[in-house]
Amino acid sequence: MKRLFSSLSNKIAFLLTAWMLIGIGIFFSINYSNSKSEKIQSYNNVRKTGLKSTMYFVDEFLKSRLHMMEGFAKDVKAKKLYDDKDGMNADLRDVFAVSPFDALFIGYADSGNVIKTDLLKNNEPFLIPNFDGRTRAWFQGASSSGKPGFSEPYVDVTTKNLTITAYAPIFDGNHKLVAELAQISS
Repeated sequence: MKRLFSSLSNKIAFLLTAWMLIGIGIFFSINYSNSKSEKIQSYNNVRKTGLKSTMYFVDEFLKSRLHMMEGFAKDVKAKKLYDDKDGMNADLRDVFAVSPFDALFIGYADSGNVIKTDLLKNNEPFLIPNFDGRTRAWFQGASSSGKPGFSEPYVDVTTKNLTITAYAPIFDGNHKLVAELAQISS
């Protein structure tokens, strides 16, 4: 009898151990699956939050650039600096000195001339030789829309860097386009 009991108790112990191991295995599988799903969800939430933050930063960055260009264009129009080359050069120098721009320039609708100031020329405005600003996307964008805006990315003719341009058209008292102000941000 003792041998039978011993054999039966061994079988019961074996079965209980087997069921316990199977239960632990199922528990760990479910726990692993839930943990993996939670980590993936957490990762996706972090990515979405990061993307939203980045989009907000870029949006505010671009809005601030456009706002600066609009203000400068209003100032140029109010002072009629588009008719005063020396006054325009002085204003380009002054605005560039306190701006975050890589370059600042004005393109004239009548001649296509572009006067530019940047750090490469120590903030001394200069006429870009053999260059018609009316052929550039920033000039055409402002000409066709009549509103401030941004160019598509392009390679700057002076620095050879990939850049975008914020632009603002300037109209005279007769609503005729006389010039375009633009700035470069690399």
